[in-house]
Amino acid sequence: MEIQILTTLGDNTDRFTQALHDRLRRDFGPGIGNVNVVVEPQVQTYVHHQDSAHGWIEVPMHVLRDLGIAEHISAWSYRDGDLAYLEEDDDASLFRETMRARGIAVRLIVQHHTYSPVSNFRLYWAD
Repeated sequence: MEIQILTTLGDNTDRFTQALHDRLRRDFGPGIGNVNVVVEPQVQTYVHHQDSAHGWIEVPMHVLRDLGIAEHISAWSYRDGDLAYLEEDDDASLFRETMRARGIAVRLIVQHHTYSPVSNFRLYWAD
Protein backbone atom coordinates (compact mmCIF):
# COMPACT_ATOMS: atom_id res chain seq x y z
CA MET A 1 0.00 0.00 0.00
CA GLU A 2 1.30 3.48 -0.79
CA ILE A 3 -0.06 6.59 0.88
CA GLN A 4 0.55 10.04 -0.56
CA ILE A 5 0.25 13.08 1.69
CA LEU A 6 0.54 16.75 0.77
CA THR A 7 2.12 18.91 3.46
CA THR A 8 3.58 22.36 4.05
CA LEU A 9 6.04 21.16 6.68
CA GLY A 10 9.21 22.23 4.86
CA ASP A 11 12.28 21.16 6.84
CA ASN A 12 10.21 18.96 9.19
CA THR A 13 8.96 16.67 6.40
CA ASP A 14 11.43 13.82 7.07
CA ARG A 15 10.58 13.66 10.78
CA PHE A 16 6.86 13.78 9.98
CA THR A 17 7.22 11.00 7.39
CA GLN A 18 9.09 8.74 9.81
CA ALA A 19 6.63 9.35 12.65
CA LEU A 20 3.67 8.68 10.34
CA HIS A 21 5.25 5.51 8.96
CA ASP A 22 5.98 4.25 12.49
CA ARG A 23 2.39 4.93 13.56
CA LEU A 24 0.89 3.23 10.50
CA ARG A 25 3.16 0.20 10.93
CA ARG A 26 2.14 -0.01 14.61
CA ASP A 27 -1.59 0.29 13.77
CA PHE A 28 -1.72 -1.76 10.56
CA GLY A 29 1.31 -4.04 10.70
CA PRO A 30 4.56 -4.21 8.76
CA GLY A 31 2.80 -4.74 5.39
CA ILE A 32 1.77 -1.09 5.24
CA GLY A 33 4.40 -0.37 2.57
CA ASN A 34 5.74 3.05 1.70
CA VAL A 35 4.57 6.43 2.88
CA ASN A 36 5.29 9.08 0.27
CA VAL A 37 5.08 12.66 1.56
CA VAL A 38 4.96 15.36 -1.11
CA VAL A 39 5.85 18.85 0.04
CA GLU A 40 3.37 21.39 -1.26
CA PRO A 41 4.75 24.79 -0.25
CA GLN A 42 2.55 27.34 1.37
CA VAL A 43 2.56 30.51 -0.75
CA GLN A 44 2.33 34.08 0.54
CA THR A 45 2.09 37.10 -1.75
CA TYR A 46 3.93 40.39 -1.25
CA VAL A 47 4.28 43.59 -3.28
CA HIS A 48 7.65 44.40 -4.85
CA HIS A 49 7.86 48.17 -5.43
CA GLN A 50 10.29 49.21 -8.17
CA ASP A 51 11.39 52.52 -9.61
CA SER A 52 14.13 53.21 -12.14
CA ALA A 53 16.84 53.01 -9.46
CA HIS A 54 15.88 50.32 -6.95
CA GLY A 55 13.24 48.04 -5.47
CA TRP A 56 11.76 47.03 -2.13
CA ILE A 57 9.52 44.22 -0.91
CA GLU A 58 6.67 45.42 1.31
CA VAL A 59 6.37 43.20 4.40
CA PRO A 60 4.29 43.74 7.55
CA MET A 61 6.46 44.13 10.66
CA HIS A 62 4.65 41.31 12.45
CA VAL A 63 5.87 38.90 9.76
CA LEU A 64 9.50 39.97 10.29
CA ARG A 65 9.05 39.60 14.06
CA ASP A 66 7.44 36.16 13.69
CA LEU A 67 10.34 35.04 11.49
CA GLY A 68 12.85 36.35 14.05
CA ILE A 69 14.62 38.60 11.54
CA ALA A 70 13.26 42.06 12.45
CA GLU A 71 16.51 42.88 14.26
CA HIS A 72 18.62 41.78 11.27
CA ILE A 73 17.21 44.16 8.65
CA SER A 74 19.66 46.85 7.53
CA ALA A 75 19.30 50.63 7.32
CA TRP A 76 19.14 50.23 3.52
CA SER A 77 15.48 49.32 4.00
CA TYR A 78 12.64 51.66 4.94
CA ARG A 79 9.65 51.65 7.21
CA ASP A 80 6.27 53.35 7.26
CA GLY A 81 4.31 52.50 10.40
CA ASP A 82 3.74 48.75 10.58
CA LEU A 83 5.09 48.12 7.07
CA ALA A 84 8.73 47.47 6.25
CA TYR A 85 10.12 47.95 2.75
CA LEU A 86 13.04 45.55 2.40
CA GLU A 87 15.70 46.60 -0.08
CA GLU A 88 15.74 44.14 -2.93
CA ASP A 89 19.26 42.80 -2.42
CA ASP A 90 20.42 41.69 1.03
CA ASP A 91 17.33 42.29 3.19
CA ALA A 92 14.88 40.85 0.66
CA SER A 93 17.18 37.83 0.23
CA LEU A 94 17.27 37.27 3.99
CA PHE A 95 13.46 37.45 4.09
CA ARG A 96 12.97 35.06 1.16
CA GLU A 97 15.56 32.55 2.44
CA THR A 98 13.99 32.57 5.91
CA MET A 99 10.54 32.03 4.43
CA ARG A 100 11.83 29.20 2.23
CA ALA A 101 13.43 27.51 5.27
CA ARG A 102 9.99 27.51 6.89
CA GLY A 103 8.40 25.91 3.82
CA ILE A 104 6.75 29.12 2.64
CA ALA A 105 7.15 30.26 -0.96
CA VAL A 106 7.11 34.00 -1.64
CA ARG A 107 5.17 35.23 -4.67
CA LEU A 108 5.84 38.84 -5.70
CA ILE A 109 3.49 41.26 -7.40
CA VAL A 110 5.70 43.87 -9.05
CA GLN A 111 4.52 47.48 -9.05
CA HIS A 112 6.57 49.81 -11.25
CA HIS A 113 6.73 53.47 -10.25
CA THR A 114 8.25 56.40 -12.11
CA TYR A 115 9.36 57.56 -8.69
CA SER A 116 8.63 55.32 -5.74
CA PRO A 117 7.43 56.98 -2.52
CA VAL A 118 9.33 54.30 -0.56
CA SER A 119 12.54 56.34 -0.53
CA ASN A 120 10.63 59.14 1.25
CA PHE A 121 9.83 56.87 4.20
CA ARG A 122 11.96 56.72 7.34
CA LEU A 123 14.96 54.43 7.37
CA TYR A 124 14.19 51.02 8.83
CA TRP A 125 14.14 50.56 12.58
CA ALA A 126 13.20 47.53 14.66
CA ASP A 127 10.86 47.88 17.63
